[in-house]
Amino acid sequence: MIRSLFGGARFPGAGLWGARTVLLVALSGVAVLSCARRADVPTVATPAAVVTDTVRGTLELIGNLPLAQLIVRWGMTPSDAVAVSGPAAESLGGLTGLEVMVRGHYGDSVLTASPAGLRGFVAEEFVVRAGDNGVAAHDGVVANRGGRWVLIAADGAELPAPFLPDALRHQEGTRVYLLGPLNAPPVGHGVVRNK
Repeated sequence: MIRSLFGGARFPGAGLWGARTVLLVALSGVAVLSCARRADVPTVATPAAVVTDTVRGTLELIGNLPLAQLIVRWGMTPSDAVAVSGPAAESLGGLTGLEVMVRGHYGDSVLTASPAGLRGFVAEEFVVRAGDNGVAAHDGVVANRGGRWVLIAADGAELPAPFLPDALRHQEGTRVYLLGPLNAPPVGHGVVRNK
């Protein structure tokens, strides 16, 4: 015989299997009650996780202003490009023709002006990687360290820039790019983002 969970009443004829059944029924009831949503507690929708990704290619502006679209292209077919939007898109707009690596995530938008349509990419941040001539680029913020010019890269590394062009020397604190090796005069340069 098995005693009740709530007192001295007995379940006649209930052996080991009967005890397990009673325990299982009791635990199931507790589980059901604990999973029930209370009416006075509002439910909160959790946002879907956004997967960060990167794209690398050449920046192009297609179409006519004011409806032109900025894209990153890494091949020759329409599927080898994405339409860029997001927080970094304005800064990217002044860098057409350069090769960039853009970090962000794929969006739901599709560029409809293209016959094939382009997948949307929401740009959060970027780095200039090369010029339109394929020459490697150095991307960083101009700083003067006791008379020495350096570029402070996104990872915090200070890259010596002894041949910083005169046009950039008055732009301390500005993000710029230099094309070519840093131990020689650059073959090209430009401002990525003003102070």
